[in-house]
Amino acid sequence: MLERRNAVAFIHYTTVRPFIFMGSTFKCFYCMDYYSELKSLLTHTMTHKLDTKEEILEKHVPKGKRTLQVDISELNCKLCGQKYPTLEPIRTHLEKEHGKVFYPAGNGMTEYNMEVKNDMMCCHVCGKEYHTFQLLNAHMNSHIVKVVCESCGAGFLNQHMLMKHKESHLTKRFICKHCDKVYYKKSQLKYHTEIVHKGKERVKPKTCPHCTLTFKEYYSKMVHLREVHGVTKTFQCHLCKSSFVTRRALTEHSNRYHTEKYKCDVCSKCFAIESRLKQHMRGHTGERNFVCPVCKNAYMHKMTLSKHMRTHGTEFKLVCSECGVGFHGKNEYSRHMKQWHGSFKGTDNIVK
Repeated sequence: MLERRNAVAFIHYTTVRPFIFMGSTFKCFYCMDYYSELKSLLTHTMTHKLDTKEEILEKHVPKGKRTLQVDISELNCKLCGQKYPTLEPIRTHLEKEHGKVFYPAGNGMTEYNMEVKNDMMCCHVCGKEYHTFQLLNAHMNSHIVKVVCESCGAGFLNQHMLMKHKESHLTKRFICKHCDKVYYKKSQLKYHTEIVHKGKERVKPKTCPHCTLTFKEYYSKMVHLREVHGVTKTFQCHLCKSSFVTRRALTEHSNRYHTEKYKCDVCSKCFAIESRLKQHMRGHTGERNFVCPVCKNAYMHKMTLSKHMRTHGTEFKLVCSECGVGFHGKNEYSRHMKQWHGSFKGTDNIVK
């Protein structure tokens, strides 16, 4: 959640240009239009008039672990016009020079320099050049490893690339009869044929059951159903019967609660990564290593201490009566009460 808010701050205060890479084509981050030519996409992206930060968060920035792909070739501060080569220095600039708030988390973005010189794209980290974005994108794994394949130990910069890699461990292949590209799932071949070889064979369109609109992809259809007709599809966990509004949320739930990779010896709760298990164990041991330098209150997690620090010298709309942490909005307050105190007490603690 904090990385998503940091990503929104970059979009709001800088000229960073987000985009969606579809394997062979690109999609506009804001309106979902397809582009085969990269320069046209980036020029088009800058024509969109941006909403407020909260609207960007709700409309565009995806929930879950997925990081945004962004172009930094023309990265400037919108407040003063100063140019920067990468995200980290402009983040420092926004914090120190303009007093903008970034949360104690990552940027929520994977950055690329998409400028093309002499038909080549250049890695902004090491300077290596590539003919296509596909090659540059694959190369970035050598600099940024965020997720690791459990089968072979290979590292990748995001969950999407890891899932693509996991397909290489499968044995069945589906070959496109138009261009000989190989896919590991029948649905991938169908999607490729529909997008790349449109018209070469009849493909059943994804039609809305409530109106006459059709869609190229399943995701666009589901967004339309939710926003226009108020219809939402749920995905149920077959183990605990919990329901989720997206398949990604179900996958994250399964990884977090139903994997046997890291298991708590005390309560048998399971975790996908070791660091989550270590955080969980503090609840059993009572370990509180993060101490407030002002009031000396101690906390289990660094993030909790960071939230607490806002209560010193800052006015908040809501304050937790149990531990004194302050919040600017009802959603944060509600989430805190459910996570740490087992209930949501409404808005009884609104600061007058």
